[in-house]
Amino acid sequence: MELTRKIEKTIDDFILNSGEREKNNIHKALLINGLRQVGKTHTIRKCLNLPIDDFSIIVSSFKNKDFVATSIHLDFHLHPEYGNIFSMNYDALQILNNLYLFKEFSHLDLKPHDDNKIILFLDEIQDAEGAIDALKYLSYQKNLIVIASGSLLGVSLNQINSFPVGYVQMERMYPLDFEEYMWAKGYDERFIATLITHASKFNAIPSPTHENLIALYKQYILVGGMPEIVAKYVNLNNISKENLYSDLLQISSALRMDIGKYSDVSTKKKAEDIYVNIPSSIAKERSRFFYSDVDKFAKAKNYEIALSWLVDAGLVYKVFNVSKPAFPIRNFEKLDSFKLYIADPGLYFALSGLDLINAIDDGMDTPGKGPIFENAGCSNLISIQNPLHYYSDTKGLEVDFIISMQNKICFIEVKSSLNRHSKSLNKLLDINENALGIRVSFRNVGKKDRLISLPCYLLPFINKIIK
Repeated sequence: MELTRKIEKTIDDFILNSGEREKNNIHKALLINGLRQVGKTHTIRKCLNLPIDDFSIIVSSFKNKDFVATSIHLDFHLHPEYGNIFSMNYDALQILNNLYLFKEFSHLDLKPHDDNKIILFLDEIQDAEGAIDALKYLSYQKNLIVIASGSLLGVSLNQINSFPVGYVQMERMYPLDFEEYMWAKGYDERFIATLITHASKFNAIPSPTHENLIALYKQYILVGGMPEIVAKYVNLNNISKENLYSDLLQISSALRMDIGKYSDVSTKKKAEDIYVNIPSSIAKERSRFFYSDVDKFAKAKNYEIALSWLVDAGLVYKVFNVSKPAFPIRNFEKLDSFKLYIADPGLYFALSGLDLINAIDDGMDTPGKGPIFENAGCSNLISIQNPLHYYSDTKGLEVDFIISMQNKICFIEVKSSLNRHSKSLNKLLDINENALGIRVSFRNVGKKDRLISLPCYLLPFINKIIK
């Protein structure tokens, strides 16, 4: 099935605003970074009017409103030979002219002008030597729009000498969040807008709708947001949990195989050890990550490179503690105190084991349940505010996340049932008179003073609800 992704608007706007950028002498290429298999290629091809069911077609006519162009897709992973177009020099016209060396492009007019606009999609750009540097020079060429994508890009950028700062609009693509999952299930923008309007007035969501969306959110926590899995399972009425788990294991295994790329054997082993231990680390009473969770004799200096690999690859999110809940939040990061989360709820399921299903279906706030919903909370919040932070102090006060929104500090506590007890959250609101508290649980919408209750399915919309 064809999935709709939020980043499509960013791509569409970048294409349609190209004339305005040229008029204002702004030179930019669009570079979309993200975890492997999050749907970068499919989404960009969809936006460029290239078929998503036949990747052998790499040239297409593009039309959007009055904007007409020729779309060209160069996949440097499948066709490393295309990387030779950057080997001679970085002159934009010469790079385009070099495409004539390949039969599949020999029939094209590759000289951009007002009546011949070209959209050049450089896919898996990290696999072509010199391609990232070339973005600067390509961005100067009139009537040429450059869109690039990269997997493990954060890792591979550490291997190059320079980056064309100022000439690249870098955007991050994530696994589907719950709103995108709702789109895939057939919930339209009108329904979601009505839901947000209702919640922003702190009116309870009608009970049947509330219960249906709670059930849908539980399903999302199992299926996750990897497009291949979503497309396969989102419209099934009866999901085989065993088959789903098996498919997620395959995705997880494929991603873990990438861990060795751009790293040595020792780093690969340490990175894998960290990755597989994250669910158990979150489940501990103190959720801060310690390297001793991996190896009781582990030292930070021996594992920092491996952890950086996981974060740069997009497999893991690193959430720093802050010493003080104040603006600007990043200035109060405690760099030696952080939590780790898996980038996608489905991948968390794959790492945790098939019996995770029993914890999700359990109506009680059991110890094994909280970390599941906390991890899912992170993966939904990260697309709203990146980086994320949490707060914990020596007095035992701790909340899962702290963000800034509407000029307010917001403390967010994620519950995994109907539990309304939030001792730390209430205490922090007493201490911080201008802050807001948001308690996310299975309960319906509500508000008491500065404490707002939101059901878990509304978490991706909090920046639209809280005004």
